[in-house]
Amino acid sequence: MSTYSKKCLISVAVMHTCLLGTARPGVSQSAGSDPFITVCIYNQALVSKLTLNRARELTITLFRQAGIKAVWLDCSRYMSNSQSAACRSGIGPAYLSLRITPGPVSTQAGFSKSTTGFATLTAHEKGIDASVFFRRVDEIAEKHNIPNYRILGIAMAHEIGHLLLGSNSHSRTGIMRPHWDRQDLVPGGRFLGFTAEEATVMHADVSARMKQQAVFEASGLDLPK
Repeated sequence: MSTYSKKCLISVAVMHTCLLGTARPGVSQSAGSDPFITVCIYNQALVSKLTLNRARELTITLFRQAGIKAVWLDCSRYMSNSQSAACRSGIGPAYLSLRITPGPVSTQAGFSKSTTGFATLTAHEKGIDASVFFRRVDEIAEKHNIPNYRILGIAMAHEIGHLLLGSNSHSRTGIMRPHWDRQDLVPGGRFLGFTAEEATVMHADVSARMKQQAVFEASGLDLPK
């Protein structure tokens, strides 16, 4: 379901990464025994609050089943040039950015009509930035007569999964399948979750990110102005 854009990050500032508030649940703070990530969401498609909340709960559930806690922050209100400090004070490998956009800018961007989103990865197969195309979500929902929040939640989990698993992470079963049909999407259909192997890889990746984040925060480094 994804198209990948591998980019060497010259500066973290060039990415629409997760920008967190001063009271953020930092990696240095306790979040229970499970590894956890923080996802900052940018609702550029202006998805309704109800739809987005339901989709988020589904995504959280899918990661919880894999033993990973996802902490969500809504940074949509801070998209202007004068972004609030509440979404500026933190950044790092344990924080992910998820943008919900209407769709790709144009078909010339390399996305097919069936693409629901993409994850941007570095040369080292690490990612912090993903996008989901809401027009495509609506099309799939209408085609299969399934609530769009369910398709959105599945798509968000899929793209975040690529950030933690890497580009060559499509599988034959579960949420990381490259293509879904109605039996994958309806409640009670085919298995729709992360496999045990995927959960193990994501655990290792998130744990490594948390350690890297602690070093990053302790260093006192900041983004270039």
